[in-house]
Amino acid sequence: MSDALDRVYIDRRAGGRSRSDQKLAIDVLIIQRDRVERVRELARAWGLGVARVGMSSAARGIVGNFLETPATLSRLQFTTTDCRLSVVAVTLAPCVSV
Repeated sequence: MSDALDRVYIDRRAGGRSRSDQKLAIDVLIIQRDRVERVRELARAWGLGVARVGMSSAARGIVGNFLETPATLSRLQFTTTDCRLSVVAVTLAPCVSV
């Protein structure tokens, strides 16, 4: 499985929260690593640097940044910080009116 993870970049972001289902949506974006590398090579050839590679969404504009979080097996699991942030978000969510 690590071979497959070496061929992709993964970006994840906490999305919306459903009050009725009490679920937190997580957006997971995956792109082939060679596509990102081709963009970087093209930018280098023009004397430029790439700051962000994301996905275009009609509803939300550019989403994600594959350059921030290269895929590794450990990144597919919640870190301690991810867990703490999720608990805080769920705890504070009832205080915010929709």
